[in-house]
Amino acid sequence: MQEPLRRFAAADVRPPAVEATVEYLGPMEERPCFHMSDPSRDRNVVERVKVVIWNARPLQHELSLDRHGFTLVRHRTALQNLRDSEEVQRVYRPELERVLTELTGAQRVLIQPSGVVRLAERAPDFGATGTTHPAQQVHSDYSRRSGPALVESLLSREEAKVRLARRFAIYSLWRAFSDPPQDVPLALCDAQSVAAQDVVLSDVVIGPPGKEIVFEGSNFRYNPRHRWTYFRDMGREELLVIKTYDSDDSRAWRVPHTGFVDPSAPPDAPARVSMDIRGVAFFDAENPDEGS
Repeated sequence: MQEPLRRFAAADVRPPAVEATVEYLGPMEERPCFHMSDPSRDRNVVERVKVVIWNARPLQHELSLDRHGFTLVRHRTALQNLRDSEEVQRVYRPELERVLTELTGAQRVLIQPSGVVRLAERAPDFGATGTTHPAQQVHSDYSRRSGPALVESLLSREEAKVRLARRFAIYSLWRAFSDPPQDVPLALCDAQSVAAQDVVLSDVVIGPPGKEIVFEGSNFRYNPRHRWTYFRDMGREELLVIKTYDSDDSRAWRVPHTGFVDPSAPPDAPARVSMDIRGVAFFDAENPDEGS
Protein backbone atom coordinates (compact mmCIF):
# COMPACT_ATOMS: atom_id res chain seq x y z
CA MET A 1 0.00 0.00 0.00
CA GLN A 2 1.33 3.42 -0.91
CA GLU A 3 2.08 5.64 2.10
CA PRO A 4 -0.80 8.15 2.38
CA LEU A 5 1.37 11.27 2.44
CA ARG A 6 3.28 10.17 -0.66
CA ARG A 7 0.09 10.51 -2.71
CA PHE A 8 0.42 14.27 -2.56
CA ALA A 9 2.25 15.73 -5.55
CA ALA A 10 4.51 18.45 -4.16
CA ALA A 11 4.22 20.61 -7.28
CA ASP A 12 0.41 20.63 -7.17
CA VAL A 13 -0.60 23.64 -5.04
CA ARG A 14 -4.37 23.39 -5.44
CA PRO A 15 -6.81 22.88 -2.58
CA PRO A 16 -6.54 21.15 -0.18
CA ALA A 17 -2.95 22.49 -0.13
CA VAL A 18 -1.54 25.92 0.67
CA GLU A 19 1.84 27.37 -0.15
CA ALA A 20 3.31 29.13 2.87
CA THR A 21 6.63 30.22 4.32
CA VAL A 22 8.21 28.28 7.17
CA GLU A 23 11.37 29.16 9.06
CA TYR A 24 14.19 26.62 9.03
CA LEU A 25 17.55 26.96 10.73
CA GLY A 26 20.09 28.56 8.40
CA PRO A 27 23.88 28.08 8.30
CA MET A 28 25.60 28.99 11.57
CA GLU A 29 28.66 27.77 13.47
CA GLU A 30 27.59 28.36 17.07
CA ARG A 31 24.94 26.37 18.89
CA PRO A 32 21.42 27.81 18.40
CA CYS A 33 19.51 29.08 21.44
CA PHE A 34 15.79 29.88 21.71
CA HIS A 35 13.98 31.80 24.46
CA MET A 36 10.33 30.77 24.72
CA SER A 37 9.17 34.01 26.32
CA ASP A 38 11.51 36.51 24.65
CA PRO A 39 12.44 35.77 21.02
CA SER A 40 14.56 38.95 20.93
CA ARG A 41 17.17 37.00 22.92
CA ASP A 42 17.34 34.12 20.45
CA ARG A 43 20.68 33.11 18.94
CA ASN A 44 19.89 31.65 15.56
CA VAL A 45 19.98 32.15 11.82
CA VAL A 46 16.67 31.89 9.99
CA GLU A 47 16.21 30.49 6.49
CA ARG A 48 12.70 31.25 5.21
CA VAL A 49 11.49 28.65 2.73
CA LYS A 50 8.21 28.50 0.84
CA VAL A 51 6.77 24.99 1.05
CA VAL A 52 3.56 23.20 0.14
CA ILE A 53 1.51 22.27 3.22
CA TRP A 54 -1.27 19.74 2.63
CA ASN A 55 -4.52 19.51 4.52
CA ALA A 56 -4.23 16.06 6.12
CA ARG A 57 -7.94 15.70 6.88
CA PRO A 58 -8.70 13.48 3.86
CA LEU A 59 -6.08 11.01 5.14
CA GLN A 60 -6.42 11.45 8.90
CA HIS A 61 -7.69 7.91 9.53
CA GLU A 62 -4.61 6.46 7.81
CA LEU A 63 -2.05 8.36 9.89
CA SER A 64 -0.08 6.49 12.54
CA LEU A 65 1.92 7.63 15.55
CA ASP A 66 4.41 4.85 14.89
CA ARG A 67 4.99 5.70 11.22
CA HIS A 68 4.18 9.39 10.72
CA GLY A 69 4.52 10.57 14.31
CA PHE A 70 1.16 12.31 14.69
CA THR A 71 -2.56 11.69 14.58
CA LEU A 72 -5.82 13.54 15.18
CA VAL A 73 -8.48 12.20 17.56
CA ARG A 74 -11.98 13.32 18.46
CA HIS A 75 -12.20 14.34 22.08
CA ARG A 76 -14.68 16.69 23.69
CA THR A 77 -13.16 18.33 26.75
CA ALA A 78 -15.00 19.65 29.79
CA LEU A 79 -12.29 22.27 30.34
CA GLN A 80 -13.77 25.78 30.22
CA ASN A 81 -10.91 28.07 31.23
CA LEU A 82 -7.53 27.01 29.88
CA ARG A 83 -5.80 29.65 32.03
CA ASP A 84 -7.25 28.36 35.29
CA SER A 85 -4.45 26.14 36.60
CA GLU A 86 -6.72 24.49 39.17
CA GLU A 87 -9.27 23.55 36.50
CA VAL A 88 -6.50 22.26 34.21
CA GLN A 89 -5.29 20.03 37.05
CA ARG A 90 -8.74 18.84 38.09
CA VAL A 91 -10.43 18.43 34.70
CA TYR A 92 -8.00 18.42 31.79
CA ARG A 93 -5.11 16.28 33.04
CA PRO A 94 -7.32 13.25 33.87
CA GLU A 95 -9.01 13.58 30.46
CA LEU A 96 -5.68 13.56 28.65
CA GLU A 97 -4.39 10.65 30.71
CA ARG A 98 -7.37 8.54 29.62
CA VAL A 99 -7.02 9.55 25.96
CA LEU A 100 -3.29 8.84 25.77
CA THR A 101 -3.60 5.52 27.61
CA GLU A 102 -6.30 4.33 25.23
CA LEU A 103 -4.48 5.59 22.14
CA THR A 104 -1.08 4.09 22.93
CA GLY A 105 -1.88 1.05 25.08
CA ALA A 106 0.73 2.25 27.58
CA GLN A 107 1.02 0.63 31.01
CA ARG A 108 1.27 4.03 32.69
CA VAL A 109 0.78 7.63 31.53
CA LEU A 110 1.90 10.84 33.22
CA ILE A 111 0.59 14.25 32.16
CA GLN A 112 2.69 17.28 33.07
CA PRO A 113 1.13 19.58 35.68
CA SER A 114 0.62 22.56 33.37
CA GLY A 115 0.29 23.33 29.70
CA VAL A 116 1.63 26.09 27.47
CA VAL A 117 -0.98 28.62 26.33
CA ARG A 118 -0.07 30.22 23.01
CA LEU A 119 -1.62 33.35 21.52
CA ALA A 120 -1.17 34.62 17.98
CA GLU A 121 0.10 38.19 17.69
CA ARG A 122 -3.33 39.43 16.62
CA ALA A 123 -4.87 38.31 19.92
CA PRO A 124 -5.97 41.25 22.13
CA ASP A 125 -4.02 39.88 25.10
CA PHE A 126 -0.96 38.71 23.16
CA GLY A 127 2.02 38.72 25.51
CA ALA A 128 -0.09 38.29 28.65
CA THR A 129 1.60 36.72 31.63
CA GLY A 130 1.61 32.94 31.44
CA THR A 131 1.27 32.81 27.65
CA THR A 132 3.70 32.58 24.77
CA HIS A 133 3.60 33.04 21.02
CA PRO A 134 3.20 30.23 18.45
CA ALA A 135 6.70 28.93 17.71
CA GLN A 136 7.35 29.76 14.07
CA GLN A 137 10.63 27.95 13.54
CA VAL A 138 10.80 24.30 12.51
CA HIS A 139 11.64 22.33 15.65
CA SER A 140 11.00 19.25 17.76
CA ASP A 141 10.81 19.55 21.52
CA TYR A 142 13.36 17.01 22.72
CA SER A 143 16.61 15.24 21.89
CA ARG A 144 18.14 11.91 22.87
CA ARG A 145 19.47 13.65 25.99
CA SER A 146 16.52 15.78 27.09
CA GLY A 147 13.89 13.04 26.62
CA PRO A 148 15.26 10.84 29.44
CA ALA A 149 15.96 13.98 31.51
CA LEU A 150 12.23 14.76 31.48
CA VAL A 151 11.45 11.31 32.90
CA GLU A 152 14.06 11.80 35.62
CA SER A 153 12.41 15.10 36.57
CA LEU A 154 8.96 13.50 36.93
CA LEU A 155 9.79 10.29 38.83
CA SER A 156 11.80 9.21 41.81
CA ARG A 157 15.34 8.09 41.09
CA GLU A 158 14.42 4.45 41.68
CA GLU A 159 11.36 4.44 39.43
CA ALA A 160 13.09 6.48 36.73
CA LYS A 161 15.87 3.89 36.56
CA VAL A 162 13.31 1.13 35.99
CA ARG A 163 11.27 3.09 33.46
CA LEU A 164 14.30 4.26 31.46
CA ALA A 165 15.35 0.63 30.99
CA ARG A 166 12.10 0.03 29.06
CA ARG A 167 10.38 1.79 26.21
CA PHE A 168 8.83 5.18 26.86
CA ALA A 169 7.55 7.96 24.61
CA ILE A 170 6.72 11.66 25.03
CA TYR A 171 3.79 13.35 23.32
CA SER A 172 2.56 16.88 22.83
CA LEU A 173 -1.22 17.05 23.23
CA TRP A 174 -2.30 20.12 21.23
CA ARG A 175 -5.73 21.72 21.08
CA ALA A 176 -7.05 24.91 19.48
CA PHE A 177 -9.39 26.82 21.78
CA SER A 178 -10.13 29.59 19.27
CA ASP A 179 -12.81 29.14 16.62
CA PRO A 180 -11.73 28.01 13.14
CA PRO A 181 -10.15 28.95 10.86
CA GLN A 182 -6.87 29.51 12.69
CA ASP A 183 -4.75 32.34 11.34
CA VAL A 184 -1.53 30.63 12.52
CA PRO A 185 -2.19 26.87 12.42
CA LEU A 186 0.33 24.17 13.23
CA ALA A 187 2.24 22.47 10.40
CA LEU A 188 3.62 18.94 10.87
CA CYS A 189 6.34 17.18 8.91
CA ASP A 190 5.97 13.46 8.23
CA ALA A 191 8.64 11.80 10.38
CA GLN A 192 9.42 9.38 7.55
CA SER A 193 10.63 12.25 5.37
CA VAL A 194 13.23 13.48 7.90
CA ALA A 195 16.90 12.52 7.61
CA ALA A 196 19.39 12.43 10.49
CA GLN A 197 21.51 15.14 8.86
CA ASP A 198 18.54 17.56 8.95
CA VAL A 199 18.74 17.83 12.76
CA VAL A 200 20.67 20.49 14.69
CA LEU A 201 20.67 20.33 18.49
CA SER A 202 19.86 23.59 20.29
CA ASP A 203 19.33 25.12 23.72
CA VAL A 204 15.77 26.02 24.69
CA VAL A 205 15.27 28.50 27.54
CA ILE A 206 12.03 28.67 29.52
CA GLY A 207 11.22 31.24 32.19
CA PRO A 208 12.28 34.79 33.03
CA PRO A 209 15.88 35.84 33.77
CA GLY A 210 16.98 34.46 37.11
CA LYS A 211 14.48 31.59 36.94
CA GLU A 212 15.46 30.15 33.59
CA ILE A 213 15.35 26.45 32.80
CA VAL A 214 17.49 25.25 29.88
CA PHE A 215 17.00 21.98 28.04
CA GLU A 216 18.14 20.52 24.74
CA GLY A 217 15.81 20.69 21.75
CA SER A 218 16.08 19.85 18.07
CA ASN A 219 15.92 22.26 15.14
CA PHE A 220 16.01 21.43 11.46
CA ARG A 221 17.66 22.52 8.25
CA TYR A 222 15.68 22.57 5.02
CA ASN A 223 15.38 19.35 3.05
CA PRO A 224 13.22 19.33 -0.12
CA ARG A 225 12.13 15.79 0.78
CA HIS A 226 10.18 17.02 3.81
CA ARG A 227 6.44 16.37 3.52
CA TRP A 228 4.38 19.05 5.29
CA THR A 229 0.76 18.75 6.40
CA TYR A 230 -1.74 20.46 8.70
CA PHE A 231 -5.27 19.90 9.92
CA ARG A 232 -7.33 22.76 8.58
CA ASP A 233 -10.06 24.34 10.73
CA MET A 234 -9.39 22.50 13.95
CA GLY A 235 -12.09 22.82 16.61
CA ARG A 236 -11.84 22.44 20.37
CA GLU A 237 -13.46 19.00 20.14
CA GLU A 238 -10.32 17.71 18.40
CA LEU A 239 -6.97 16.77 19.91
CA LEU A 240 -3.76 16.65 17.91
CA VAL A 241 -1.30 14.10 19.32
CA ILE A 242 2.32 14.63 18.27
CA LYS A 243 5.13 12.28 19.27
CA THR A 244 8.14 14.29 20.38
CA TYR A 245 10.31 11.43 21.64
CA ASP A 246 10.43 7.63 21.57
CA SER A 247 13.18 5.54 23.13
CA ASP A 248 12.55 2.97 20.38
CA ASP A 249 14.18 4.55 17.34
CA SER A 250 12.65 1.98 14.99
CA ARG A 251 9.43 4.02 15.38
CA ALA A 252 8.78 7.65 14.46
CA TRP A 253 10.24 9.70 17.29
CA ARG A 254 10.80 13.27 16.14
CA VAL A 255 8.25 15.28 14.21
CA PRO A 256 9.39 18.68 12.98
CA HIS A 257 6.57 21.16 13.46
CA THR A 258 5.99 24.90 13.37
CA GLY A 259 3.30 27.53 13.40
CA PHE A 260 2.78 29.23 10.05
CA VAL A 261 0.71 32.10 8.72
CA ASP A 262 -2.02 30.54 6.60
CA PRO A 263 -2.39 32.65 3.43
CA SER A 264 -5.84 31.17 2.82
CA ALA A 265 -7.23 32.35 6.18
CA PRO A 266 -9.62 35.33 5.83
CA PRO A 267 -8.40 38.69 7.20
CA ASP A 268 -10.95 38.55 10.01
CA ALA A 269 -10.06 34.99 11.09
CA PRO A 270 -9.95 34.64 14.90
CA ALA A 271 -6.47 34.98 16.38
CA ARG A 272 -5.23 31.54 17.34
CA VAL A 273 -5.50 30.51 20.98
CA SER A 274 -4.14 27.06 21.74
CA MET A 275 -2.70 24.96 24.54
CA ASP A 276 -0.26 22.11 24.39
CA ILE A 277 0.63 19.91 27.31
CA ARG A 278 3.15 17.08 27.52
CA GLY A 279 2.33 13.46 28.28
CA VAL A 280 4.75 10.59 28.91
CA ALA A 281 3.74 7.00 28.19
CA PHE A 282 5.57 4.05 29.76
CA PHE A 283 5.41 0.62 28.17
CA ASP A 284 6.16 -2.96 29.09
CA ALA A 285 8.72 -4.90 27.04
CA GLU A 286 6.03 -5.94 24.59
CA ASN A 287 3.70 -3.32 23.18
CA PRO A 288 1.36 -3.23 20.17
CA ASP A 289 1.65 -0.57 17.49
CA GLU A 290 0.16 2.71 18.62
CA GLY A 291 -2.26 4.99 16.82
CA SER A 292 -2.80 2.46 14.01
